[in-house]
Amino acid sequence: MQIRGGRATLGGLRVSDCSGIGVLAAEGATVTLSRSTVSGAGVAGLAVETEARLEATGVSVERTEGPAVLVTDVTVSPAVTAP
Repeated sequence: MQIRGGRATLGGLRVSDCSGIGVLAAEGATVTLSRSTVSGAGVAGLAVETEARLEATGVSVERTEGPAVLVTDVTVSPAVTAP
């Protein structure tokens, strides 16, 4: 599932045996995901990129070929200092 731009609130999803990413938030999207399962993703269970935001609560990621969570674009808030 890909969410590009805009806002989405998703709950009770079951994503199984996909060849790519289970849930992708991209292009500035704001996604809230709850009570869901991603199983058997070929690339990653959850992914966030291009200034998107993903809030996941009660989400199980199982049997992925790659990482459970992949974040490829990180912007550090000015209030946060990185070492």
